[in-house]
Amino acid sequence: MNASTNGHSANTGNIESYKSTLKAYKSLIEDRDIVWLVVTSDAITSNFPGSVTGNVRTEIQALTTTDGTSVVLIGKDGTIKDKSNTLDLESLFGLIDTMPMRINEMQSKR
Repeated sequence: MNASTNGHSANTGNIESYKSTLKAYKSLIEDRDIVWLVVTSDAITSNFPGSVTGNVRTEIQALTTTDGTSVVLIGKDGTIKDKSNTLDLESLFGLIDTMPMRINEMQSKR
């Protein structure tokens, strides 16, 4: 499985590619309880059922635009676990699968 967007960053206009990739891996994303957001200057697209507004929207936009980062993994504990300029789901899934909460989830499913 290679869910990378071929090394392109959101800054090179691959927003639609990101959305398509995220939708294609929907079941693997749901299995890992991932909430994703695709942030542009005028909109936030997400699989989150609610709306992203106010301070949360401002903080997310600042986080992804101040240093050119386009992909940020935030853990369930609220801390940043990884930052990247590209969307590489294989790498993110691998990282998530090594986290203690995920290991416990996988063991309890057996």
